[in-house]
Amino acid sequence: MSLVSCLYVGAQPRDKGHFLVKVGEKLPHFQYVSIEGDTLDTDFLKGQVVVVVFAASWCPFSGHQLQVLESKLWGRRKGNPDFTMIGICEDNDKESREEFLRQRKENGITIPFAFDEDEKIYRQFVTPHGSVTRTVLVDRNGIIADMHDVHTRRDEWQLRRMVSYLLKH
Repeated sequence: MSLVSCLYVGAQPRDKGHFLVKVGEKLPHFQYVSIEGDTLDTDFLKGQVVVVVFAASWCPFSGHQLQVLESKLWGRRKGNPDFTMIGICEDNDKESREEFLRQRKENGITIPFAFDEDEKIYRQFVTPHGSVTRTVLVDRNGIIADMHDVHTRRDEWQLRRMVSYLLKH
């Protein structure tokens, strides 16, 4: 199965987002276990355009953002073998994880997700002062192509445009 490298990192504007990663840098390596139980790592993403989405049940922006990404990006491209999205959930206790799964089902979110044990993945991307809802777009070479705040229509449009561009090149 091939993947599109778009990492969703973005509740804050790029210049104020407390990012540890930068456009032009290599995607940090991480391993994750999907909520379906599959163990994967970023080596699996080579040659793909990938969107990684960070979200949490307690974040008021995450639910809306996931619905936008589901309908405008993932829902339209999930059959493309060169594209994938990886959702990383920042809920750490059993109750909040169950709430996240409930919200995901209720809102029809099919973006593949994993729980981030002790925020080990998230902290490779954002300082402790950064907010949870974020996106990073990664090209086929594993290089961060852009970072977005999908809370605005402009950023959502730019993310979709960049994914289309990267898939063509």
